[in-house]
Amino acid sequence: MNDASSLHLLSELPPIRRSRGGYLYTQNGERLLDLWLNNATILQGHQPAGLLTVAKNALAQTFIHPYPSHWHQRAIQAIQITFDAHAVHIAPHRALCMHEPWHHHPKGYYLLRAGIPLPKDCTIAQLALPLSGYACYLLIDKNAKNELPTAEILPAYLARTLLRMLTHLLNFTPEITPITSTNFSQHHAYFTYNQTSIDSHQALFRLALKEKILLPPSPQATGLWLPHLFSAGQNQTIKAILS
Repeated sequence: MNDASSLHLLSELPPIRRSRGGYLYTQNGERLLDLWLNNATILQGHQPAGLLTVAKNALAQTFIHPYPSHWHQRAIQAIQITFDAHAVHIAPHRALCMHEPWHHHPKGYYLLRAGIPLPKDCTIAQLALPLSGYACYLLIDKNAKNELPTAEILPAYLARTLLRMLTHLLNFTPEITPITSTNFSQHHAYFTYNQTSIDSHQALFRLALKEKILLPPSPQATGLWLPHLFSAGQNQTIKAILS
């Protein structure tokens, strides 16, 4: 995702001051409708009340450094039991190159997206959740054990927050508005670009940005449209952009 085109397009945004729900608020007072949501990993919108409280308490009551903690152990155990994984490793983000579950990966490495079953050939899955530079990898096929990245410790505040985010992933039941477009493909509540050329993608991105809508900044990135975060008029504008 961090290719030159995505970094270039993100640099065209004005500085972001804060985020809330489906919105990004810029330093110059503009409000952007966020349909990227950090590669479709922010499932409840920015700063959801319950998660924000957990994160604040976790920061106040634990620590930001990756020392061993019972929160790390609890998170690993909960994920392993929930998904019946042979092992769960925390590792740096992008330690493995993962594919979306609707795109075949020759080694069976897939993102575990809310509401979408893992492909039958999955060997290793990654929870599609924002973990501040870390990733959570699940060993689905025990024969792929040697392909897992070396396990690290998740800082206690992130492990505690991950437990709450896990409930968001498991209970994700969004309103889904059909997208009928030659430019985008829809997968449950997610969408991706059909046009893979840089020029076509950049044109779509900039057209949406003029309407104060943030689309995924890379042709390989995934977007997420959560209609309940926006007004009826804003959803009509979004539908027009995605159609």
